[in-house]
Amino acid sequence: MDDTERKKLIEKLDDDLDGFIQSKIQEKAARGEPEEKEVDYDTLVQEIESHPAFMTELDLSKPLSPEMQGLIALKYEDDDPKEKAESYKEDGNVNFKKKDYRLAIDNYNVAIQCKCDDKPLNAILYTNRATAQFYLGNNRSALLDCVVARKFKPDHMKAMIKGAQCCQELKRFQDAMTWCDQGLLLDPGNEKLLQLRTKAEKLNKSQERDLRKQAAADRRKEAEHQRLLAAIKTRGVTLASSQKPSSNSLLLTSLESHHPSGAKVHLDQDGTLHWPVMFLYPEYQQTDYIEAFSENSRFCDHIQAMFGTGADTPPWDTGRTYTPDRIEIYYEEQQAKTLHQVDTDATLSTVLSDSRYTVQAGTPSFILLVPGLPFAEGFLKKYQR
Repeated sequence: MDDTERKKLIEKLDDDLDGFIQSKIQEKAARGEPEEKEVDYDTLVQEIESHPAFMTELDLSKPLSPEMQGLIALKYEDDDPKEKAESYKEDGNVNFKKKDYRLAIDNYNVAIQCKCDDKPLNAILYTNRATAQFYLGNNRSALLDCVVARKFKPDHMKAMIKGAQCCQELKRFQDAMTWCDQGLLLDPGNEKLLQLRTKAEKLNKSQERDLRKQAAADRRKEAEHQRLLAAIKTRGVTLASSQKPSSNSLLLTSLESHHPSGAKVHLDQDGTLHWPVMFLYPEYQQTDYIEAFSENSRFCDHIQAMFGTGADTPPWDTGRTYTPDRIEIYYEEQQAKTLHQVDTDATLSTVLSDSRYTVQAGTPSFILLVPGLPFAEGFLKKYQR
């Protein structure tokens, strides 16, 4: 390619880079404030535009920046900012070869702060700092430096290669392919770029496939959640939630159980709800946790299995007073602060559909007492006041 064609290509690459920067700014605006470690392209644009190497006019009606004051002062000093930058660059290169990347970055920082007006040198400085950042795993900072380097010199091949590598490490494979394509316009046979692009394309396809699978899984999960919420709503179950009293919506957060087992209400293939249920024994400050209590099961069936013939007597029931024929079951009406007795022949579904019952933390809870005992009489009297 002749000089004219190369000049046109460089101008195109510069325009493409501007488009890349603007697209990232728009992406950031679309998703709101970026995460703490996200590349800040707004700051990038400000840094580039304020650099003396890109300033074409000097507005003397406004206060001069420290950098511009420094450049003006340099007219009357012997130190050449380019020579100073070159010196610090060489120090950075020495430390880079020693694999002291942090010290190398410090050297490149000082060189960049010299604010010399040599664009190719600035491109090298930013690319070198990007490389040191890359070896430290600071891929976002490294990518940002590659972008700045290419603003100084759009056809800077090392910046293109390093930018593609940064995008790949950040799992931004589509961007990596774009950086490779722009470099290959200048050097179609560049082996490094060809390898990077091949790898990025392969990883991009894999990433897109994984994203499609995840999206499909999310849709299935959401559909299951909606079926669950619809089933609960159809049965007239009231869930405690952070929603305002006027809201009738059911929320999945209302079904989150705080029990270590992590059991949650679920809908089986037959459309039957199974709830985690807590039995409370206030007389002994004990509990029993049933992970999957079918809504069609009766309370008496569970009581029989837990306290009937052949069942192990709980160690806390030393008097063996908790037997199926003596146990009474209650639930507390939260707003009225009253107790309501449950018919042990009733199913769980029957009790939960009672408008006075509210499921707390996704787990229906019931109080078990033995009537006639001093504790039970005192406990019930508290609710009769």
